[in-house]
Amino acid sequence: MEHRAVEHRAAEHRAVEHPRSSFLFRWDTQVPRFHLSGRIDVGFLFVRPRVSVGYGLPHRLWWGADLVPILSGGQWGVYAGIRYQGRRAGFRTGALYSSSFVSGYLVPQSNYDARDLSLRGQPRAKFFASDSELSVALPLGPVELFSETQPLLLVGPRSSEYVFAETMGAIVAPPFALRQQLGLLFGSAPQLGISWGPAVEAVYVPARSDPMILRVGLTLRMRLYQDVLLHTNLLPAVVSPDNLGRAASPWLTVNVRFLWATNWSRAPKTVE
Repeated sequence: MEHRAVEHRAAEHRAVEHPRSSFLFRWDTQVPRFHLSGRIDVGFLFVRPRVSVGYGLPHRLWWGADLVPILSGGQWGVYAGIRYQGRRAGFRTGALYSSSFVSGYLVPQSNYDARDLSLRGQPRAKFFASDSELSVALPLGPVELFSETQPLLLVGPRSSEYVFAETMGAIVAPPFALRQQLGLLFGSAPQLGISWGPAVEAVYVPARSDPMILRVGLTLRMRLYQDVLLHTNLLPAVVSPDNLGRAASPWLTVNVRFLWATNWSRAPKTVE
């Protein structure tokens, strides 16, 4: 009876966290183990597959290493680093390489528009960077406070060469740039994995004459299946020296995330 009660509570926990089981990839979410896992983010003109190897509960509570190829409408690149993901906080740090398909380095000026990102130039703009991110989610009664802090330390471009950082949606310059996002999530239907709320995001580039970009709006998150998540952001720029259109101030971003993981070890079977 005791074993059955434990299994029943575990089944209830899984039903709340993953209400519709798997859509494409089924894996064990309850057993810590060494695993190979993956995540594919698909959005407007970008694809970011991520391959990770580590130990713990895939995508929930684990530590290991990441490899992330990056492909967007105007750039390609790759990120490699280490990661720790906890239940309420996560941290990653590693090296990023980014290269433009056609455009060259940007000449320093006070502001830019979308045409500046499409101008052909030689040599093509590329840069290395130390890229890190700290994410925190804190329950505050019926809401959840979330925070993302991303410092980007640029290596490669000279001080007279500005580049577009796709991961920040901003034109940046050495020595560094900083992105900070804060928001509140209301779980209007937690059993269905739906949460939404207001969010604000700031990007600070100290080397620029007008260093601040501020975006304000809403965010929506939906866990459609165990392995499929939908993130929607409505974060238009309310303060920015640039007018880069969808590249840096998307009025609507829809990001579909597919997850998978291996089952290299299994929990021991219950003996009744």
